[in-house]
Amino acid sequence: MKFDKKAPGRGVDIFAKLENGKAMLEFSFYTEGQEKRTGYYADVYLYDREGSCVLQFFYPMDSEEPAKGLLLHPHLWNSVEDPYLYRIEVFLLRQWEGQWSICDRLRCIFPLCTLKRVLGKGWSLNGRPFVLKAVEYELPQKVEAGVPREARVLQDIEKLQELGANAICLRKGGLEQGFYELCCRRGLALLWMGSENSIVLEPNSIARWGDLLNERGKPTDRYYFYRALWSDDPFVYLSQDSLIRQENGLYQVTAYSNLKKVALYVEGHLFEFQSGAPEFLFFDVEIRRFPTVLTVETDSFGMSVTVYGMRYL
Repeated sequence: MKFDKKAPGRGVDIFAKLENGKAMLEFSFYTEGQEKRTGYYADVYLYDREGSCVLQFFYPMDSEEPAKGLLLHPHLWNSVEDPYLYRIEVFLLRQWEGQWSICDRLRCIFPLCTLKRVLGKGWSLNGRPFVLKAVEYELPQKVEAGVPREARVLQDIEKLQELGANAICLRKGGLEQGFYELCCRRGLALLWMGSENSIVLEPNSIARWGDLLNERGKPTDRYYFYRALWSDDPFVYLSQDSLIRQENGLYQVTAYSNLKKVALYVEGHLFEFQSGAPEFLFFDVEIRRFPTVLTVETDSFGMSVTVYGMRYL
């Protein structure tokens, strides 16, 4: 008998109930085939981040009672703010004619948390309000020549974190263990599109990955819109692609920032201050010739672009 590595948790699934500063844990074990479990035992160890064993039990696999454990003073996984992880090690043992043998062994990580959607109140993480910032994402099937798939996924995750996302929505289906562990370590919650927990009603709480990057992985204006809306890292971005000529012969251009005040300069001359976020629309900008230099500034950040041409309405 062996653990079913294709099952949840690669063979062990854990349900957690948090109450009064304690975590009540219930374990489900999945094994391959239809072999009877009599004579088999699960020897379970739960370790904290420092490597100390904080929970251990010896469970007969043919028991009709669920496998349970109690964790005092648990350290909860708290998204990108504190992606704390426990580590689980399980030995599948068999006793036969007075002898013990190890049939299988598994190791996995365990983010101790409760994430759920409260009807009419939004999302809750560990009993506290959780502002969902999710991106609908699909694991790449094909990648560029010379770029390993794992490296491409890691690049995507880093872009998502730069964006300020704290969750990823996947289509229903199997979940690769490596991707699951990467998301847990980076503090990204996982939701499934089409399941009850993936229903998102809040405006601007979910973005589509395909809308955020088009050619050669270049971020789109939509990417900077969500970054300004979600990210706490201050920045300002001037979109050269947004420069268009109005019907009156003047121009308009768009900037994005998570800061409250942005100034636009044309050839070094102040055009206008604007307040608000995340999108700053500047209208009736006079541009006398091309190329021209446009600059946006906040109190601490700035960005300039040299524009050699534009597109018409």
